[in-house]
Amino acid sequence: MNKRKFNLLLVCILTFGLSACGEPKLTINDNPKERFRIVYEGETDSKAKVSFIDETDTTEKEKVDNEGKFSISVPRLVSTQTYTVKSKLDDKVSSAEIKVTGQKKLINFDDLRDQFNYTSENEDSLSIEIPESIESGNDFSPGFALSTDGPNVMAIHLSQGTGGIDSTVEFTYAIAAITLALKSDNDLKKILDAYSKSVDEEKETRVTVDGTVYEFITVSDIVTSLMIYPKSN
Repeated sequence: MNKRKFNLLLVCILTFGLSACGEPKLTINDNPKERFRIVYEGETDSKAKVSFIDETDTTEKEKVDNEGKFSISVPRLVSTQTYTVKSKLDDKVSSAEIKVTGQKKLINFDDLRDQFNYTSENEDSLSIEIPESIESGNDFSPGFALSTDGPNVMAIHLSQGTGGIDSTVEFTYAIAAITLALKSDNDLKKILDAYSKSVDEEKETRVTVDGTVYEFITVSDIVTSLMIYPKSN
């Protein structure tokens, strides 16, 4: 090997490590954050363009920051899904697969809707109702969204404050109505204590009741978010 070829090989090793010479590095954390959606964090070249493709060949682009970090958010589904992640730098492409095992459902949609709406009809402090059908992942009412897969509710998201439910009283009644549907109302005080702690200390608090996670996140005094989802095995 002549000196010129050796120097070129050395540059490739120092720049890209174990990746092929010229291809952007691509690493994905295999311990995702499980919340309303499942979030994977990854790293690539800061100038690369990242996209991921699901099993229906739908492609989404992800933002890469100045340090080359990005995140991919996928929905909770009852069946195992495989996603392809691609990082493109100029005409070079690196790819990796993410296999997401099937998730447990939280509750049947009709059961949640019927119990929640029954509570709403009988409580003056709760005016929100769940409609006959919703678009998964999007607010059907300000500050209220469901992640669904067919007839299954996979996760619930509530927010109180700017852009969400205006009243803390209604937010509390919405939580109570959900716990009734999930048959965890005996632990409502435990859940509301976690809510109060999140607001008072402006931090993330989490409590698990009967295999269901209630995770509160308060940002300053602007908004409190609640994500409800099944605990992983």
